[in-house]
Amino acid sequence: MSNSVDEGISYRKLFLPLGLYLLLSFMYLIIIPPGESPDEPGHLQCIEQVSAQKKLPEFGPVPVGDWWQRETVISDRLCYHMPLYYVAGGLIQIAVESTLGGTLDYQYPPTNPNGPTPQMFVHPDDGLFLGLTEPATSSTLRIFTVVLGAIMIILTYRFALNLFPEHYNAALISALLLAGWPQFLFMGRAISNDILTAVLALAVLTILVSSGPPKRYIWASLLAGLAVLTKSTAFFVAPAVAGAFAIELYLNRYRWRDYVKYGVSILVLFGVTTLLILFQPTLSENLLRSYRSFKGISEAALTFKYWIDVFTLSLRSGVVHLGWMNVSAP
Repeated sequence: MSNSVDEGISYRKLFLPLGLYLLLSFMYLIIIPPGESPDEPGHLQCIEQVSAQKKLPEFGPVPVGDWWQRETVISDRLCYHMPLYYVAGGLIQIAVESTLGGTLDYQYPPTNPNGPTPQMFVHPDDGLFLGLTEPATSSTLRIFTVVLGAIMIILTYRFALNLFPEHYNAALISALLLAGWPQFLFMGRAISNDILTAVLALAVLTILVSSGPPKRYIWASLLAGLAVLTKSTAFFVAPAVAGAFAIELYLNRYRWRDYVKYGVSILVLFGVTTLLILFQPTLSENLLRSYRSFKGISEAALTFKYWIDVFTLSLRSGVVHLGWMNVSAP
């Protein structure tokens, strides 16, 4: 009984970081114009392939021109990613369009004709302050992202509480740091697959550092598969689950029979995810494109100056330099 009371008292502290996050997210939502977030127009094109064309998003012809030109920015060049976020976004758009109306084809404002500048897009002054200029089918995707950000704050609190169960203040400080981090807030109202990937990966890690029964590895494996189906770079969670299970099995080897069925469940869930990616044509093609996109290592990464620059940009993340490395967003 006392444990449940302690749990209730500890979770009440979440009202502060969640309240701060929702307040700041609303401010970011109405102040930052559409399209300012990294690769946002490209992500929306992938979502619209699901909602408008009723198919899994596919990478189209390679756009011609510089990366900042309109035909490149507003294209489906990002559709080589795993499609779970795009499918979820497409279903949201279909539901909103059928109930609230709006268009499934949103065109961002013209890009700045002079190339990369602090303002990526040209935004006319429409005189609105407490309002969004996008159709409901796009604005709802932002609200969806804000909700995912709130879940991430809850998971951060739980993760810290699992690591330091006797120190509720450590969990509170962790949640507050995330809730007020400008870079997180900036990305937390963007149309992007990154936030869903982060939430799923953090959910897996939170389960792994908990002290529950071994059946929790079934949930960890399921969420790990969903994370990989959102973005291939989340593959790291799969060996994390396998490694944590192996360590726990070794530490409890005297009752290894209790772990056998859960080990089989992990193999089945990972196997189903692997087979789905390998034998579904769109997913397998997207995996190959993801591999080609991320396999390259810049020669600059082998120099000391490069990492000093990364460290400096990380410290300046409040002005979003790290979010889009070559665009100084306002």
